[in-house]
Amino acid sequence: MEKFAAFIKDAKAIVAASKDLFGIQLAGWDGTGEPVVTDELIALNGLSACGHTHEDLGITWPAPMAGGVSDPEFQKPITEGWFAGALLNERRCGGDCSHETFRIERVMPPNSWDPAGKDGLHFDCTKTAYKPYDLTVTALLVAAKHHFGDRIRLSSDGEDGDWTEGKAMCQVLFGYGRDFTLRDGFPDDEHFTG
Repeated sequence: MEKFAAFIKDAKAIVAASKDLFGIQLAGWDGTGEPVVTDELIALNGLSACGHTHEDLGITWPAPMAGGVSDPEFQKPITEGWFAGALLNERRCGGDCSHETFRIERVMPPNSWDPAGKDGLHFDCTKTAYKPYDLTVTALLVAAKHHFGDRIRLSSDGEDGDWTEGKAMCQVLFGYGRDFTLRDGFPDDEHFTG
């Protein structure tokens, strides 16, 4: 309980910094309302009715050397793509800042579709499509790893460099994060979150 309380304290600071310092429009789990950060649960998403210009970006992916959060007034142009969509130079949306819910519960409820592995861990994931709330999610996961250690394993479809701003946010706010790296090569029977 103490570790989760310390994590929640940091999570509240990350959510506030995301909004106040980076202008990230966060919402509740479904892209509406306010993010939920309680003693038992974090559930958030980007804001679906964000007011940004509609663009058909397809399935997005960060371009090499991508980073930051786009300012809708001064977005870097999309200069390349891959067969399914745009390669983004910075985190941005195409008129809907929401994608998939990010959720961490203090007690993971049992379910039939994901029994705990032999180590007691469950699988969970969040695809952010490199939308602005991706920065918040990566910072929250860096904080979770700091507080929970081996009780959480992280993996990403992205590269370690895609986590640079999330690590930096934790370093500036809390004094940890700089040394965080993604682990590679999980055996097939291991569960992870991220």
